[in-house]
Amino acid sequence: MFPSGLDSLIGERIMSMGDGQLQIPFAVPMEPTVTIDSGPLIGTTTLLPSSTVTVNKFLGIPFAISPPERFSPPVPVQEWEAPKKAQAFTSACMQQFQSEFIRMFYQGTGYPGDSEDCLYLNVYAPTQGAEGKSVLFWIYGGNLQVGTAMQDLYDGSSFAANQDVVVVSANYRTNLFGFPNSPDIPLSQQNVGFFDQRLALDWVQRNIAAFGGDPDKVIIVGESSGAGSVDRLVHLPPKPLPFRGAIAQSGQASVSYGGANGNVTAWKVLAEAFGCSAPDKQLACLREVDSLAIQKLLDDPDGPRFHPVNDNITQLATPVDRSLHQSVPYMIGSNGQEGRVDVVEDADRTDMPTILRGFARNVSGLEEAYSIPSAGITTAADAAAQIFTESMFQCPAAVVANESEAAGWPTWRYYYNASFPNLAIQDALASVGQPDFDLRAFHSAEIWLVFGTYAMTNATDAEIRLSKAMQTAWANFAKDPHITGPGWPKYGTNNESVGQERIARLGLGPEYNVTMIGENQIDFRCSLFKEMYKTEEAPPF
Repeated sequence: MFPSGLDSLIGERIMSMGDGQLQIPFAVPMEPTVTIDSGPLIGTTTLLPSSTVTVNKFLGIPFAISPPERFSPPVPVQEWEAPKKAQAFTSACMQQFQSEFIRMFYQGTGYPGDSEDCLYLNVYAPTQGAEGKSVLFWIYGGNLQVGTAMQDLYDGSSFAANQDVVVVSANYRTNLFGFPNSPDIPLSQQNVGFFDQRLALDWVQRNIAAFGGDPDKVIIVGESSGAGSVDRLVHLPPKPLPFRGAIAQSGQASVSYGGANGNVTAWKVLAEAFGCSAPDKQLACLREVDSLAIQKLLDDPDGPRFHPVNDNITQLATPVDRSLHQSVPYMIGSNGQEGRVDVVEDADRTDMPTILRGFARNVSGLEEAYSIPSAGITTAADAAAQIFTESMFQCPAAVVANESEAAGWPTWRYYYNASFPNLAIQDALASVGQPDFDLRAFHSAEIWLVFGTYAMTNATDAEIRLSKAMQTAWANFAKDPHITGPGWPKYGTNNESVGQERIARLGLGPEYNVTMIGENQIDFRCSLFKEMYKTEEAPPF
């Protein structure tokens, strides 16, 4: 009588209709409960229009003592006895919005407000099917300055309902609060934001079975700096290994075109700004400063920036030798016009020499290679965006895919190149006076389709089809990262294979489907940056 999987969630009550001959059962949603190692939880449920599978949602589960001690690694959460409600998002960790466009972008995707009380995670689990499901552990991006798991953009309900997987997303600290760069903190304890991620992964190993997931079937997935975090975990994984595969969307941490290894100067600026300059007392003093006062300083466009350090525990110096440091099968990809987001606030710029100097880093031949006009490049802003796209994302993805395959790991690569108008970005564009700017396949555009969180009211058939294809590919990889992967051919051999069609192109063309293309179709300018990648010593984000 009810859709499959709802039996345990429905209390059948009988309603008498007059003569007592008609009995109509109706659904009374019941709050799902689980018991994890720290105590009992009460969640909530959702049923999507596109599925008959109800999803249990446990939102805002504490995985560490929160708020944590400022600038210190996280500590596992303490046990509780009374059932704890996990039915709503908690706060984001403290953000550093140095751009109005970025601020409006996050507010437009369900940004919940921020606090130091933020070390919580979410679990999305289908109610039907066998136990021991594959698990996707999501790590959000944001240049290690902003970001949160507590927003609708990363709602895992569609994944869980349509792909029979469990999805986990966890907050971690960023900017100063995640990477303090204090000389008073030992190097081994500097990257507290990365330790947040590791503790959340440890929580998954200890507790995911209670939600129907298999701790031996976890893959890590991330976008932008979340993909960089994924790559760091692949290089220097916790032991025992808490995942069996990795997907990096538009980011990595093994080659760099311009990273930063910490920033002690930023810490000094912060200490001076709040009267905490006394030797040996800066750390204690800054732990007492009001967090909103600190955030106001961080939000200044000219304010200090804080970065992870090369500690050989959570981050290696670049370039990373993947033959020594890769630990699991790998899938990596990039978007066709990643850099459009980065030029949106300067979309009218016309000074090509200035643009080239900004990207050059001793790279010659850029002006000729990205000449105006050429394919897809009609303005200086187009050229700047494409240089950024290829040097920062696309060409590093090629390096990573080739090195992963050469190291003997099952490897897949994709190239996302679709554009849809119903993504939650219009307010951000309007905030910088560019409401009609064409972002094309911009940085992060694929996230809505991967999670299925695009606006259904304005969705096209092509968008729905592509989203389903991508979601299926990601789930397929989670279920079998060694053999079938996402469902398209592996990256192939590394010898004399440049012309082989071994990259999955997602979305270009009238059918918005998956087609295979060769590296020579998109990577023909990547040789410009090879030497540059050998000289930088820290990941880009």
